[in-house]
Amino acid sequence: MDAAAAAAPGAGGPLLLLPPPPAYTEPALDTAYVADASFSPRAMRPLYGATRLLTELLLPREALPPDVLQVTPSGALLVQGPPEEVGGRVLAHYASPVAVAAATLLFAALLPLAGLLFCCARCCCCRRRPPPPPASRRAKRRAACRRAALGLALAAAATAMLFGVVCAFVTNEYMQEGSDALPGRLRVATMDARLYLNNTRRHMSHLLVTNFHELRDNLEHSLNSTGQLMIAGLKNVSNATVLDKVANLTSMLDSAQQDLHMLHNLTHDAHEAARDLDKELRALRARVDALHKRCKDQHACRDALNASAAAADADFSQLLDRHFPKLAAAAEAAAAGEGGGAAQAALAADHLQSSVRRAEDELRGLARRVDERVARAAPPLRAALDDLGGAVADYDGELGRALANVSRALDRGADPALGHLDALLARYSRYRYYADAGASAALLLVVLLLALGLLYGFCGKAPLPGDALGAYGGEDCCARATGARWLMLAVAAMFLLGSALALAALAHFAAGLAAQQAVCAPLRPAPRPAPLLALADAWLAPPEERAALAAAGGGPPRDGKRLADALAACHRNRSAYAVLGLSARHNAQELLRLADSPEVRARLARLRSALPEDGLRVQLLTAAARQQLVELGRSAGAAAEDAGDAAVALAAAAARADPEALAARLDAVPADGLPAGAGKELRELADDLRGVQRGALAELRRRADALNATAARLRDRLRLGFGDARLAADAAVRQLEAAQRRFDEGGSQLLVQLANTLANEVMQRLDAHLHRVVDLMQASVGACAPLSRAVNASLVAVCDEVLLPVNGWWVGCGLCLVLFIPALILASCLATQYRRPRADQYIPAGPDAEYLYDAYSDRDNIPLASAGKKRGQRRYHEGYHDNAAGGGGAYEFPSRRDHDARFSDMAPKHWDLPNGAPPPRYLGPEYERPPPYYYPGPGDSAGRR
Repeated sequence: MDAAAAAAPGAGGPLLLLPPPPAYTEPALDTAYVADASFSPRAMRPLYGATRLLTELLLPREALPPDVLQVTPSGALLVQGPPEEVGGRVLAHYASPVAVAAATLLFAALLPLAGLLFCCARCCCCRRRPPPPPASRRAKRRAACRRAALGLALAAAATAMLFGVVCAFVTNEYMQEGSDALPGRLRVATMDARLYLNNTRRHMSHLLVTNFHELRDNLEHSLNSTGQLMIAGLKNVSNATVLDKVANLTSMLDSAQQDLHMLHNLTHDAHEAARDLDKELRALRARVDALHKRCKDQHACRDALNASAAAADADFSQLLDRHFPKLAAAAEAAAAGEGGGAAQAALAADHLQSSVRRAEDELRGLARRVDERVARAAPPLRAALDDLGGAVADYDGELGRALANVSRALDRGADPALGHLDALLARYSRYRYYADAGASAALLLVVLLLALGLLYGFCGKAPLPGDALGAYGGEDCCARATGARWLMLAVAAMFLLGSALALAALAHFAAGLAAQQAVCAPLRPAPRPAPLLALADAWLAPPEERAALAAAGGGPPRDGKRLADALAACHRNRSAYAVLGLSARHNAQELLRLADSPEVRARLARLRSALPEDGLRVQLLTAAARQQLVELGRSAGAAAEDAGDAAVALAAAAARADPEALAARLDAVPADGLPAGAGKELRELADDLRGVQRGALAELRRRADALNATAARLRDRLRLGFGDARLAADAAVRQLEAAQRRFDEGGSQLLVQLANTLANEVMQRLDAHLHRVVDLMQASVGACAPLSRAVNASLVAVCDEVLLPVNGWWVGCGLCLVLFIPALILASCLATQYRRPRADQYIPAGPDAEYLYDAYSDRDNIPLASAGKKRGQRRYHEGYHDNAAGGGGAYEFPSRRDHDARFSDMAPKHWDLPNGAPPPRYLGPEYERPPPYYYPGPGDSAGRR
């Protein structure tokens, strides 16, 4: 605004001609967003935390080495460099995951070979007998300690494997639930994204088009009332606004005349009421004084009246001697009017009304002439506004097409992809679930076999002859040898299933890390520039931009800031203008130059020329009108002010008067000691005081309130916006005279100033609207919180609901596979320890070691030293013993030494025992010992021969 639109004198602020800007409406948007980005680990938080830590340690920060891939102008990916070199760079980039995968493949390849070698070693020693028990007590303690230590170590390994098994089962279930819900959650996120784009389009259109139409209607209404706006501005500039108040006063002169007449009547009535109250109170006091004289010779009466009625006498004196004479004088002065006749004459004269009416007619005529000139100059300005609205609408159309392209790209990419994903999951997801469930069940089988072996080993007893599955065969299954068999079954299961489990874990490892690196790592916890996002930027770029990049000999930008910055801005709840990068092609700052165009300024210049040619010729008040206004203020204003003061004084005095209290004091005077009839007189006097309270005093209060209300109404009409009605007329006349001088001396300049001010305000109104549009476009239109929630919901559905269980499954399975190696060693060693027999039941090795006693030892006189020379005794070699792997009979110890009669003959009748059978003396009671133990003695040897 230029200097011509400076503040008016005394206005205290800038001159504003236009009415306030319109209250812009807000669009009705559909905010029914349903995407949910919450995630509950459901008791898997420690596993998921360990999984995230492992993936961060294994995966590099960037998904690809720099300058590996390039997007061609057609949108295809092109490898930059020889495939061998690029492959080597990629393998070096992923050295840690590749090392883990190679170790897993090596484990899967060597585990069956190790199992084969272990089986062959066991089969070679399958005919071996159990190892001998420790001979010494110290060796026994050492063997027990070794057995306990191995058992505890294997139990710890099995417990850790059980944790991995539980993780495998639970994550497999969570994986299936997440994959089943994945298409639905992605569709919900896509629907929210589409709804966000539609709301953004609707919001932009409302801001650019609808709000501009509201502004245009506001300016159109202002242009249609330009004359009234300029007259109002003229009054503000010339400080002639008091003319409106004078005109308002002249329109109410009849009402003011009635108020003044009523004021006189109410003042007279109030004065009469005060006088009546004064007479009644004085008569009552005279009666009290007379009663006091009657009993002045009697000490009891005088003392009682002096003690009880002294305060009442003082109140009577204060009320009658101090207040009511003054109030009566004020009422008489108000009733006399002190110029009331002059006030009536001032109100009755018509000079003021006719002068004000003529001045307002001249101002309205000026306003009509201004409106006519503006009406002739307005069509070009309206055309300029229409052109501006058209440019804004074109910009809105460009934004709409850009958002429509984004929406169509979303529809083309999301809907077919989600349909294909849904079909794949519906067809193959159950097979993956059953395969992972089978792998988890295999791990559970291994843990179960180890648990059974440890249970029998911890709770069973050492193998004895006759025990089931013991060293010699039997029927007792609660022996450590049973635990050894369970442990060897666990070893066999680990060797048989380990390779398949390793390959399954490797498949989950590769899939989980690849998806984590391609999808989750670049976008969480916050999007960051990365080569993978740079490829996405180049692939999403228009074909001409990709062609320009290819012609320049370079690939896509290496930082990928476009997509990363867009996602980061979306998570910060920035506007769609900032998130979608619309400033590159649709710069909102161009809107600010529309209002400042030369065409708009030229058409506003025509508005400045819309002035009457005859200038400003207005007479505000004639001399007679000014004199009438001054007399009206001095007479009627003074009467209103004085009447108001009198009414306030009367109301205050009536409020302080309290005859009821005086009556109560008179009632308190005791009747004892009073002259005859004095007590009755006191009671009558108290009743009369109460009558005064209800009658004359109440009437005075009503008259005082009515007088105060009428005086206040007349005083407000005569003050004309000033503080005192007596001085208001003089101040108004002075302002009108100053405004008249300004009209006469520089009226034409005032009109030019107002025209410039009006044109500047129109320009400023347009500029302020466009600034508002640009600010809202850049700050809040299309706030990206719904889209951010949809993106986060998609990442939760993919990364948390599916990939975290996938990675958790290979972590749990990998933990079990890592524990297979110590479990194999511990289980093999512990099985050997569980098969050791008790020392008191152990039979040494050799062909004759089966016989623990000689039934005919008392008759055996033949030296047996030569028996060892004919058949050498085999030395015992400690080795692996697994009766389950051999074809021979199991060896067990007898349950007790004296199970049978010592001298019973148990030799069999024939010698056709099969190879590998147990010692003959355990086969039946008909057993007969072969020579030389079945020797009848020296006395019968000759006869037998």
